[in-house]
Amino acid sequence: MNDFKFNVLVVVVFVVLGGIVYWSVSSMNNDVYYTRDIANADPVVVATNDEPVEIPTEVVETPEPVETVSEHADLIAKIEKLVSDKIYMKSGSQGTRVGTVQEFLNLYNGTSNIVDNDYGPGTKQSVINFQTAEGLGADGETGPNTYAKMIEWLESN
Repeated sequence: MNDFKFNVLVVVVFVVLGGIVYWSVSSMNNDVYYTRDIANADPVVVATNDEPVEIPTEVVETPEPVETVSEHADLIAKIEKLVSDKIYMKSGSQGTRVGTVQEFLNLYNGTSNIVDNDYGPGTKQSVINFQTAEGLGADGETGPNTYAKMIEWLESN
């Protein structure tokens, strides 16, 4: 008797599933088939229900990202060179690298002090003020951390 009930249950399940499949297939819109006229490379798709459908053929190109060039690109490059050359400066340092720091400090402070390539007391105090304002250890000496903050400031201003 158990085999009979099981067989009836299997038949009922298959009948229900068959009905669902039949309903889903028969409810589809089967009278439209789309083909593309490859021979003529025609952008029009012909449908079997005689209603042509226009396919847009315009190619829309995605613009390449535009790299914005900072107006301070030259100064940023000079400061990045200080980092890559592992340059540390303090009172008494001299040369064009000191001039790079002084150039930055003029820009940062909105001043036009003379760039004399000499890391004197004025430059040291300006560096201390910058370091304090940017949350760095304010020792008045420049190194990678100070240069990184300089670059960060230039890129955001």
